[in-house]
Amino acid sequence: MAISAAGFSFRENGISDETIHTEIKTHLEGANTDGWELVRNEENSKVLRRLRDGSGLYEFRCSGSYE
Repeated sequence: MAISAAGFSFRENGISDETIHTEIKTHLEGANTDGWELVRNEENSKVLRRLRDGSGLYEFRCSGSYE
């Protein structure tokens, strides 16, 4: 276990500060930040979506935890 953990770098593979700040902003200001729409809001998870320009497709963002 220690060998596999030694090869992982949060600087290269971890969650960026920008992503964390975006999540905090979403929780504080609501889902309608930069076009994001709240699709599902459960106790431990949240799903948001926004329409991609010109494609008719949605981009999804999920945050939370699974038990």
